[in-house]
Amino acid sequence: MSQLTQGTELFYQSAPDTMTLVEEITGVTGTGGARSQIDVTNLSSKEMEYKPGLAQPGAVSVPMNFDHSLPSHQALYALWESGARVKWVVGLSDGVAPPTSAAGVITFPTSRTYIEFTGFIADFPIDAALNSKFESAMTVQRSGRRTPHWKAAS
Repeated sequence: MSQLTQGTELFYQSAPDTMTLVEEITGVTGTGGARSQIDVTNLSSKEMEYKPGLAQPGAVSVPMNFDHSLPSHQALYALWESGARVKWVVGLSDGVAPPTSAAGVITFPTSRTYIEFTGFIADFPIDAALNSKFESAMTVQRSGRRTPHWKAAS
């Protein structure tokens, strides 16, 4: 059975004891990253031969309805300006419990699936169009591996 996406949330560690919800998101894409290929072909090979190399962390796109009056959107803009790397957490729609943080350590309740990664905001455009609303398609460049925290079996 397919899991619906309604209820998926994005958080970031805005302080050692604070996880902040990114409000008004309309999607989260690009949490993957292709693995590089190392050519190990030699003169006795009949075709090209490869071994897997390091994964290349992708850029995560987060489209959102931008609201300049929301403190969380103002904080994201400031985070983009700072260039700081922070921890990000996608909370999937199989639960509602938010992650928590204490002394810089994130705790993941077992009642929901999470995807954790480190990254920085590479782009935070604010788009305006005729007969529309303000929008942004924030880009978070992942750095290092992503870590899933699976919901406990019931």
